[in-house]
Amino acid sequence: MAFGALGGDLSGVAINPAGIGVYKSSEFVTTLNFQNANTKTTFPNGLDMKDSKFKSNLNNLGYIASVPTDNPDVPRINFGFAYNRLKNFDTKYRMGGGNQSFSLTDYIAEKSYGASKSDLANSVTSDSFDPPTGISWLSALGYNSYLINYKGLDSDSNPYYSSLLPTGETVTPWLDVEEKGSIDKYDFTAGTTIGDKLSIGLTLSVTDISYNMYSNYEEDFETDNNYYYLENYLKTEGSGFQFNLGLIYKPVNALRLGFSYQSPTWYSMTDHYGASITDQLNDYVTDATYEAGTTSTGVGYVDYNMRTPDRYTFSLAGIIGQIAILSADYELTNYKNMKLSDDNDITWTNSQKQYISEDFKAASTLKLGAEVRFTPQFSGRVGYMWQQTPLEADFKNGLKEVVTGGTLTNFTLEGDANYITYGLGYRFSKSFYTDVAFIMKSQKSELYPFSNLFFSDDTDLGVVPAELKTNTFSGLLTFGFRF
Repeated sequence: MAFGALGGDLSGVAINPAGIGVYKSSEFVTTLNFQNANTKTTFPNGLDMKDSKFKSNLNNLGYIASVPTDNPDVPRINFGFAYNRLKNFDTKYRMGGGNQSFSLTDYIAEKSYGASKSDLANSVTSDSFDPPTGISWLSALGYNSYLINYKGLDSDSNPYYSSLLPTGETVTPWLDVEEKGSIDKYDFTAGTTIGDKLSIGLTLSVTDISYNMYSNYEEDFETDNNYYYLENYLKTEGSGFQFNLGLIYKPVNALRLGFSYQSPTWYSMTDHYGASITDQLNDYVTDATYEAGTTSTGVGYVDYNMRTPDRYTFSLAGIIGQIAILSADYELTNYKNMKLSDDNDITWTNSQKQYISEDFKAASTLKLGAEVRFTPQFSGRVGYMWQQTPLEADFKNGLKEVVTGGTLTNFTLEGDANYITYGLGYRFSKSFYTDVAFIMKSQKSELYPFSNLFFSDDTDLGVVPAELKTNTFSGLLTFGFRF
């Protein structure tokens, strides 16, 4: 996994484009992948729940063209194209059971503070769902589903609301989430080696995001046959571009030093979202006009721009004769440099920049790898990677409100991730080779059905997250042909 200082490998070129300069022949490579993601949630006072999702796909496809020159100091200029799947979103997880004193209706009531009854009620018309500016979709949907009660005006003449859940009662929560999609990257790389000492490379990339999420959150009240559930759908599509510069220096034959800079990715994004609430609350709603049923939002969308953080990678590799390779990569990604803006490129400076600065930090990734050549044709690899969470402690511990899009309420705060890799490679001839590799990923995260805090007055709703453990096992089968 630590390929940043090693050239002549398409996986290494994706980390450090200078690796393309080491090639002395052309190459075609493809990788098939299968992945099984197992999840387990542990909800306080609730149930342990497990789920799994299997996925197979083409993970990588690349071509390197090595063009000889008449210059002895720069004997070759190499060009390459590669398709890489950076991330697979396919997973399923569930949480629930037990009894809790906090309810989503508490959060909706807090979120509706200051909104008039007429604005909330008139958000649903015969042919559309269109809350006025400043009114959240969740507030309007919750009010029209009778999940909150209007209480009147406070001392500042602002409308305020209360939860439908009576004081002292509890609810039993249930959450089901399914995610699909991927991040795909298309790289165009050029590079060379100067004087058999310094390799340089440049990659220009186009990246596509496709993400779909479906969630169903249900609360069962203490009185039998009284419940409601909120269904959410979110689809995110986007494309962006970036560049990557890299250097590999060979002071002596046994040592390689690498450095690469990966620019931010500048994305143009669109979110499509919609939701519905189905309610059966006859024993809790006192309004004479109440009828059990389903209220839907239809589909809304928002266009925006996103700039991801840039990344610096420092690499080291040692060559032990013709027997072994030891390598290490250290990556530093400053997530405070992320940026959001609307479709007219007006930056959301007042809120989003502040939240990004307060809630995210620079995060490290450490990769270690070793390869041993058992025979001239047969070799083995092992590797380890630790990936640090980019979230600040207060944010990760639920001490900040998490603002979600549309009427979506559930979210996951990811923890550190650990990867172990191992594999074997066999060269059938001078031209043809194959590799098989396996990757085991483990990660502990916090799964919230909705945010614990409401930002306007730091109201603590008492929400307790579930622990989400994800263990992913992936297999990769690579075929390569050099000519």
